[in-house]
Amino acid sequence: MVEFREMSIKVARREIAFVHYVIEAYEGLATVSTLDASRGLLGLAYPASLESTVLDLVEDLRVQGIVKEVHSS
Repeated sequence: MVEFREMSIKVARREIAFVHYVIEAYEGLATVSTLDASRGLLGLAYPASLESTVLDLVEDLRVQGIVKEVHSS
């Protein structure tokens, strides 16, 4: 059985679709859910075995100024 992890990220509202497509372009990496579009809050669910890849991608998006906040659960 695959263990999944979750995190939420905050982006500018105008970046929601971009981030969704970027993350889901890495097929099987993570699923993206819009938790609150008005606040730009997205939820990510991903296999624990791919956590380092997800964290690297989110960090790259943060460095570019696209991801504003990251909350791991």
